[in-house]
Amino acid sequence: MVADNTTNKSSSRPLRVAVVGGGPGGLATAIALSKTPNVEVHIYEKDKILREVGAGINIGPNSWNVLELLGVADSLVSGHPSDVVLNMNGRTGAELHRMERPVDPEWPSGNWKSRPTIRTQRTKLQSALLAHVPPGVIRLSKKLEEMTDLGEKGIELRFADGTSEAADLVVGADGI
Repeated sequence: MVADNTTNKSSSRPLRVAVVGGGPGGLATAIALSKTPNVEVHIYEKDKILREVGAGINIGPNSWNVLELLGVADSLVSGHPSDVVLNMNGRTGAELHRMERPVDPEWPSGNWKSRPTIRTQRTKLQSALLAHVPPGVIRLSKKLEEMTDLGEKGIELRFADGTSEAADLVVGADGI
């Protein structure tokens, strides 16, 4: 949701961005936006603590490119390189696409030509991202209950604890 004032006519006040959700998507969004001048970003996470949940994930070339831009890639060198990446139908198990790519033998020594697709735990990705979120950005125990468009004043976010915050832009990163 975006308020009408996203052009931020007044350069004295930063663009206020609310990221709802503290998983990898929310953390990555906050890291990127925190590097942008005149932007104030906060993550609103419903849990009391940032839990590291999830299973295994693949990190491929495009993900590595994003992690590099965020300054996080070098923090995430643990994982198992994979020379075969399969896309499969989640219901039937049928193979939809196979990509084979030889793993650079220099990885992870630091002399690699390109980062390989790796299989790692989602928790390792989340930890690497969390280490790059600036202090004071994450607000815990903030379960979003309602948003109201206030026009020129932005968007009001109301939380289950009875508090509210205003933002100019709201990014939903709270999962499925």
